Amino acid sequence: METGAETRLFGDPEWIRDILDTGNTGLWSIVFDMKTGDGKMIASTTMLELLGLDEHPSPKACYAHWFSRIDPASVAYIRDCVAQMAETGRFMEVTYPWRHPAVGEMHVRCGGKLFSRQGDEIELRGYHQNISELVQLQRDNIRKERELEEIGREKERYNALFESVMCGIVQYRLLANGRGVFKSANSEAIRIFGYTPEAFWAVGEWNLEDLVAPEDWEDIRREISRLEKVGDSSPFEYRLRKRDGSPCWIIGRAEILVDEEGEAVFRSVFLDI
Repeated sequence: METGAETRLFGDPEWIRDILDTGNTGLWSIVFDMKTGDGKMIASTTMLELLGLDEHPSPKACYAHWFSRIDPASVAYIRDCVAQMAETGRFMEVTYPWRHPAVGEMHVRCGGKLFSRQGDEIELRGYHQNISELVQLQRDNIRKERELEEIGREKERYNALFESVMCGIVQYRLLANGRGVFKSANSEAIRIFGYTPEAFWAVGEWNLEDLVAPEDWEDIRREISRLEKVGDSSPFEYRLRKRDGSPCWIIGRAEILVDEEGEAVFRSVFLDI
């Protein structure tokens, strides 16, 4: 782009003002006496709105209005930033809570640099932006991350309990062909079935009839058919058929629930009796 075109575009005050207004960004000039600590502020229209002012007060009053509403814990931080700008001439940026006269606490991002120096007086020029929504979004993200971490810890505790209890626990879903797929099974359940973990999980699809002694299968099939919706449950006592074909009496309860993946599954909790 040609230099003349850049000047016409970026030198257009109305266009720049619209961009700053849309971005909730005000401009300011502060004249600060490094010896006395006195200050004077000239603020743009958007800056006045961010400060909660309907019209521009005197420069001293404008500065006092802004400075008096800085979060007390941030005052030293901001003074140090001003000192660094005066000493180095570099651009500096700070974020801090500021007490708006109408809406209460808001969070602002404030950046600027040294523009001129005359004796003990320096002039700083920069911008003031309301970033309250961004800060809230960051806080929400931190809260969600902490919630996910806690969920992870709860899952670890649950898994530890799942493996340590002295009863079998399995979760499975039925397929359209009448077979079943185990989604989870603790060590005790796998032991009762007579499998090693590797052999158990290698099966994939199970013929459920193969897991029940033949003389008990019809009773179990009828009980399973009565479980139709989430929340349905039923007690059971039957002879489970182990991997080697031998029977093992178990007692427990089966129910339908929604697992952590949002899928409706059967869960059975049982004891080897």
